[in-house]
Amino acid sequence: MSVHDRHRAPVFDYRCRHSGAVFNAYTGTALQKTHRSPVQLVLILRGICQGTPTAQLARELGCDRKHRLTLRHRLQGLALQAAEHMGPVPGSTTEADEMFQNAGEKRHSPPGPR
Repeated sequence: MSVHDRHRAPVFDYRCRHSGAVFNAYTGTALQKTHRSPVQLVLILRGICQGTPTAQLARELGCDRKHRLTLRHRLQGLALQAAEHMGPVPGSTTEADEMFQNAGEKRHSPPGPR
């Protein structure tokens, strides 16, 4: 195995000396053929998790909205499949973060008119 291409460091493309097949860290994953750097992929995943519109993500990253939308649909579909196979979370105890529990509430109500 030898390094075939370094165009997307730190993710190198490698070529098998016997078969000639080219592969990298994304080969065989949902990120295969994305041609994005790890930093860009993290920003895309963060945007998807935060619900950022695809058009906004594309503008911020300077890339095509259509390709980002295709990647978003692929990743969301895989997440949905994984969630369906996982079933309910084991255990009977559920905890909630206080920040989300009190979201939108104010500590003190504003003083009324005098």
